[in-house]
Amino acid sequence: MGCDELGNPSFMGCFDFDNAAQINGLPYPPPYLGIKTECKAMPKTGVNFASGSCGILPDTGNVSAGNCLNFDKQIQLFKEVTKRLRRQFRNDTDFARYLSKSVFYISMGSNDYFEFLDPTSPQAQKFTPITFSAFLAQQLSLRLKKLYDMGARKFLVNNVGAVGCTPGLLNMAKPPTPCFEPANGAVSVYNTILPSVLTKLESELPGSKFVISNIFKLFVDVKAMPAAFHISDTRNNCCVDIAGNGTLPCKPFVPPCKDVKSRLFFDVAHPTQSLHYLLVRRCLVDPTICGPLNLSQLMRA
Repeated sequence: MGCDELGNPSFMGCFDFDNAAQINGLPYPPPYLGIKTECKAMPKTGVNFASGSCGILPDTGNVSAGNCLNFDKQIQLFKEVTKRLRRQFRNDTDFARYLSKSVFYISMGSNDYFEFLDPTSPQAQKFTPITFSAFLAQQLSLRLKKLYDMGARKFLVNNVGAVGCTPGLLNMAKPPTPCFEPANGAVSVYNTILPSVLTKLESELPGSKFVISNIFKLFVDVKAMPAAFHISDTRNNCCVDIAGNGTLPCKPFVPPCKDVKSRLFFDVAHPTQSLHYLLVRRCLVDPTICGPLNLSQLMRA
C-alpha cells in the first residue's frame, strides 16, 4: 500500500515509508506485487513489501485476511529483489555498499497482538502476556537476522502502537476508561523488552544499526494533547464500517468522513495519514520517538 493518488474513497492515504520518502525527496516506494513483471529490474529508490493484516508470526492474518504476505513471504520476495538488483551493479562490493546504505523499515506486531487479545485464539490459549511478548520478540529477531544475512544493515523498527485505544477494541470492550488498558498493558510488555532485543542484535551483527520508532508513545501523546497535534477526534473511526458500529472493516466504496485530516483513526484499527506524517516528522529529530539514533542520523550513518 502507499499513497492514494487516484482518490479511492476508502483508502487511508500515505504511510510512514511514503512520508519518509517524500520528505527526503525520493519517490514513493512502489508495492512489490504491483510492479509490472517486465519492470522488475527494481527501482533503486525502494520497494514496499507491506501486506495488510499480516504480522511477525506466519499464521497471523490467515483467518481474517486469507492469504496475506506474512513476514517470511516478504523476506522471500526481498531475496528475489536482491537477485534482480544485483544485475544493476558492477560487482558484489558495490551492491553490498548500496544495501548497507539502505534503510529497512519494519512495522509489524499489532496484528499479532489483535489475534492474541482474542481469548478464543490459539495464541491466547497457549501464551500469557509475558510469554507471548518474549516469543514474538524472539521471532522478530530471527527474521531480522535473515535480512542482515541478505545485506541489510540499517533497521528502523516500530514498536507496537496503543492497540487498546483503537475504535474497534473500544467499541467491543466498552471500557470506562479512554483506552482498553488490558490490551495496552499486554503490548507494553513487548515494547519494554524490544530495545534490549535490538541492542543485542546490534552487538552480534557487525556493521548493523537498529533504531526503535516509538509509535506507542506518539499515540499516548496525541491522546493526551490532541489539539497540540491538530487532531480533534481521537476516539472514532473515519470510514463507515460494515457493521455500522465501529467494530469491522470499512464498507467498500462509501466516502469517509470529510474531516479525515483531523482524525486519529481512519478505520477501526488503523491511524490516519496525519499520524503517519507526525511519526516520520518526529522520528527525524525527536530522540523520545526514535532512538538511540533519530531517522536523520540513521540515514547518514
